[in-house]
Amino acid sequence: MKGNSAKKGNPPAKNAKVLPSNVGLVTYSISEYIRMNWIEVLNDRFDNFFHLKLDVGLNLSKRQRVVSDFVEDNRLDLLIITIGYQAFPPSFYKKLGVRKLFLFTDDDWTFNMRTRFMCQYADIIVTPNECLLGNYRVFNNGVFHMTWAANPYLFKRNNCEKKYDVTFTGGPHSNRHEVLKFLKDSGVNLRIFGGGWNKYPDMKDIWGGYLSPQDVVKTINESKIILSFLMGSTMSGYQIKGRLFEIPCAGGFQLCDDYEEVYKYYKKDKEISVFSSREDLLEKINYYLCNEQEREGITHEAYLRTMKQHTWPIRFKKLFEEIVEMDWEHYRTPDPYISDKSVAVLYCPKNDKIERNVLESINVQTLPNVTLYVLSDSEITNLTKIKYPCKIVSRRDIKEMELHTDYLSYIEDGDQWELEKLQFQAFALEQDEKEGIYTSFAGWGIHKSNRRDEFATYFLRWLRDYAGENRLVKDCIFLSCLMFNLGRFAKYEQSLLIDYAVRNNSKLIEKIFLDKKYYRFIDIGVSLVRITENRFWNLLKKLNFEDSFKVLRTSIRLDIKKYLINLTLRFNVKKICFLLRIFLRKRGANKR
Repeated sequence: MKGNSAKKGNPPAKNAKVLPSNVGLVTYSISEYIRMNWIEVLNDRFDNFFHLKLDVGLNLSKRQRVVSDFVEDNRLDLLIITIGYQAFPPSFYKKLGVRKLFLFTDDDWTFNMRTRFMCQYADIIVTPNECLLGNYRVFNNGVFHMTWAANPYLFKRNNCEKKYDVTFTGGPHSNRHEVLKFLKDSGVNLRIFGGGWNKYPDMKDIWGGYLSPQDVVKTINESKIILSFLMGSTMSGYQIKGRLFEIPCAGGFQLCDDYEEVYKYYKKDKEISVFSSREDLLEKINYYLCNEQEREGITHEAYLRTMKQHTWPIRFKKLFEEIVEMDWEHYRTPDPYISDKSVAVLYCPKNDKIERNVLESINVQTLPNVTLYVLSDSEITNLTKIKYPCKIVSRRDIKEMELHTDYLSYIEDGDQWELEKLQFQAFALEQDEKEGIYTSFAGWGIHKSNRRDEFATYFLRWLRDYAGENRLVKDCIFLSCLMFNLGRFAKYEQSLLIDYAVRNNSKLIEKIFLDKKYYRFIDIGVSLVRITENRFWNLLKKLNFEDSFKVLRTSIRLDIKKYLINLTLRFNVKKICFLLRIFLRKRGANKR
């Protein structure tokens, strides 16, 4: 092993035009893509390169110890870590005695949710989205751009026989099912691969299952046309990902969305062909299937361009050349901001003790000024296990209660909060307040409730019903969960609900938050539920009973029996009677 010439944890000397000597990469046990594409390239870039595959199944303290030992044992000058999966609290990054390079992945839609917060704990930031460079510099000026690329050691041409007309490899998110179903119904000889398609019976006959990376390369070589959809999984916009470069690297001809960013990398109609609608896609497919020579010409030019400019070795070479040119004299390691705002966490336990997930979620938070309010009429036995101050509030007194706090959050049994959740919520709200934004997706929680028959928990119902009267929520509403009980929906239906919320974020701010002047902050979830249900009842009142019955039974796919139980639990006699009248009238009409 070569010696380490730089003092660990310090920036290089002024004007030192050298790469770090000892560099380590941490990948998670689920990060197959990064290990498959980056390790060989990075190993060639540095004198001493070390890789740690971190088991995400380890508990927090063991993960921290493993990474700390990895840094110390190898005397690292630079630690590279991806932030696609959050495994550590910010306090750990802050005390880790080594320069840190964070490689962000989907930050085109997670910037507001996560990465603008996490970038404060890195010495160097790398983003695949050039448009975000200015956004990151607000919090950290050590930011660089590196877009996705192809691994030429894996994605190779093999000049085999073309056995497929058109193929697509990937999941069924965004609008992919709609477009592919249209192509299939239009007579295109289509074959699809990837996980998740088993939930779509109408695509079963053209689905070829999940492919290994090697089989993906084989399929590209065996296809005349490969479809490349750029829409992100959250329908938040187009994304430039690795597949754009991997298809031509393996000698494939691709048709992708007409997105202007694509033309930074390939010449339109000379190195890549695009489509603007599903009808245009169908027309392009039929054209290029009939014009093999033109198709092969574009394929060859795209291959040459990719091998010259868009491989991972080229990307990393350029990135580290820019990093060593960095003016360290004017660069300061960022000092992360920790909010001093007060946060009240409301919790309504199912039993007479604090549930384990709630205990763990609260105790790993790093925000200093937090108080847990437990809504219960019983004596709670394990309050002393919470590291923050706790107060018990009975349901009898809660309606008249006044709560003096900057932010209000909520947790329920089964929730599993991220390690820095409350700290980032406060940070995001303070940042958004400057822009006049009243909603933030920073509050999304990981909802694991098994109570499948509830539309919302007791407290969420209480909050919705009494928000206009209770001084507790008169000044601020900020809940930590999305407000949908997703357990009762299939996975593809869950994704549709979340996609809807993301797509309509700006519309909701403009059209729905008419009451925002009464609140300091409003989470999108609570407004969605309140307004969705109000629209539902208003619709029923306008319809005759025949149409009302049809809406109840088909349009909203509502389990009426369970919904009546929920209304009963909420003591909503008027709505119960309204529903019963509809069903009794329908029953009488059927008898006649």
